[in-house]
Formats: sequence, C-alpha cells, structure tokens
Amino acid sequence: MCETRVIVKTGATHIQLATLQQAGAQVDNQPVTAQSARLLTNNTNKFTFDVQQLNDYLTFANGSQENLKLVSVINQQLSRVLSKSQLLTNEQDLVSSALLLERLSAIEHNPDKTLWPRLRQNSVKLPRYARMMNKIGYGTQAIGLFQLINSTHTMLAEQQSTELNDQQRAEIGKNIAIAWSAAAANFSTDILQPLLLKSAYKITGSYRVAGTFTGRAVIFLNAMAAGFDIYYAYDSFS
Repeated sequence: MCETRVIVKTGATHIQLATLQQAGAQVDNQPVTAQSARLLTNNTNKFTFDVQQLNDYLTFANGSQENLKLVSVINQQLSRVLSKSQLLTNEQDLVSSALLLERLSAIEHNPDKTLWPRLRQNSVKLPRYARMMNKIGYGTQAIGLFQLINSTHTMLAEQQSTELNDQQRAEIGKNIAIAWSAAAANFSTDILQPLLLKSAYKITGSYRVAGTFTGRAVIFLNAMAAGFDIYYAYDSFS
C-alpha cells in the first residue's frame, strides 16, 4: 500500500498518514512514517509538530474531514500536556511560534464551525506602517484605474473624429489595447498571487515550495506589466 494512503490510529481518531505528514507531525523529533506511526496507537508522549509545517497546514485549512480529524488529534495532544510548547519542535522563529500558539488556543477553545475563520484571522499581522502603505497602494491603483477609464473614454471619442485618417484611428486603438493590457497585468498580480499560492500548496504540500513558485510567477507577471509600460512609453515618444 502507498504510504500516503496509510490510516493511522492516534487515540480515538483514525487519520491519514499523509495529513499528519503535511501538518509536520513528528515522532521522537523525526517526521512521522508508517513505521513510527504504529507507536501512536497507545503511546502519544513522543508525538509533536513542527512549528512551520503546522502553521502552513492551518493557513489553508477549510473544515474538510481530514482537517477536522487533525484538530481532534491536536486536541487529544493538548489535553495531555501542561504547556502547548511541549507539542512543538523547531521553535526558533518566535513570530511563527507565537502565531501557532495563538492558533492552538483557538483550536482548544473553539472546536466548532467558527474555528476556521478564526484560524485565518490569526495570521501574522502586518505592522501599522505596512498596513498603511498597503492602503496607499490600493488607493493608487484605484486612482490609476479611474484615470485609465477616463483616458479610454477620451480616446474613443477622438477615434470617432472625422478629421482622423484610418492610420490615426488604428494608432489610437493600439494605444487603448496596450494601456488595458498593462492594467490587466498589474491587477492580475494581486488577484492571482493568493490563488497561485493556494493551488501550489495543494499540489506540493509545502508552503515554502508553493511560496517559491508563486514568487517566481509574480516576478514574471511584474516583468510582463513593466514590458507593457516600457513599450507604451517608447511608442508614445517615438
């Protein structure tokens, strides 16, 4: 049988081995395997979670059956320890550790349908200046879109002028197409980034790999948007 399809019994819960592996489960500080998972049936004292991997898993949790089973396993483990930190390994990153402890508290006290929104809310909060810069960025994008709509309306009106020849009308049409293509490339970065990240995580099971892939894809989209802008500027000056 493929190892990822193995069903593991921990306490009263039967859960897929693959789910435990994606969530960073460890036995004796080693990633859980089909062999080491057999120890979990009656002995869970050596059962821990890697901080970063469990955080990654909970980031994309949506209330599926396997998500619920993992929450049940976590609650079983929380009930046997004095401190939540006893369940965790690789706590060097203090921000990730603090985030996970907050999420474990949510799991412990809200094991119902309200849990999943709480897990998504309990993400790393940006500093105030970063949130302010984000808002300024979104405002700039909105102003840019408004200006693009106005300029498009103006160019379309000019295109209907009887004083223009066919070549001039074609030039206006090309400028409109380039401007909207650049805008689409710019906006697609914000829209596609979370979708790409989620899809890549589902395929790879690793937030780091998914983040690397998404980062490269965003670089490509940004380069494409910059290419449109450069071409538009060059064409305008020439």
